[in-house]
Amino acid sequence: NNVPSDFELTLEIYSHILQEDLSIASTPRRIKRTIHSSISKTVGKKLAASLRDELNTGKIGPHFELMASAKLTLDDTDENIHTHDLVINNLENKQHALPLFGHFCCRLAAQPDCMSKEVCSGNVCINEKNCWARVQNFEIQSWESRKLAEEEQKSIYTIQITK
Repeated sequence: NNVPSDFELTLEIYSHILQEDLSIASTPRRIKRTIHSSISKTVGKKLAASLRDELNTGKIGPHFELMASAKLTLDDTDENIHTHDLVINNLENKQHALPLFGHFCCRLAAQPDCMSKEVCSGNVCINEKNCWARVQNFEIQSWESRKLAEEEQKSIYTIQITK
């Protein structure tokens, strides 16, 4: 709420290496069922060992490294999904690099406050008749009284704001 139109959304991708030997990731699918439980146990043991090592060094919790990032602005909002570029960070240890291909897809949506919130309201005179009016959602709506507007009764006049 109340985000300025010159906002900048930063998407950051972090990773944590569970094990140094990633050969287990290249195991053929045909033996997947056989090794599924052992992989789960192995990964669990590696994670536990990693966390234990980090506790001994004084660091609490796993250490995550920034792998890639992207910046999106109001110009990137759209009704459709679009591909955006990732900026891959230079890694000190290339063996820890994730298989990122430099792009990601997403739909960034933004909505002006005036779509869902009242911009202004008050008494107006329409055709010599006192009415209560409200500007919201690119419309001016008017009712015979403020009470009818608050009860969300059907408005007597609705004028679309198109320019």
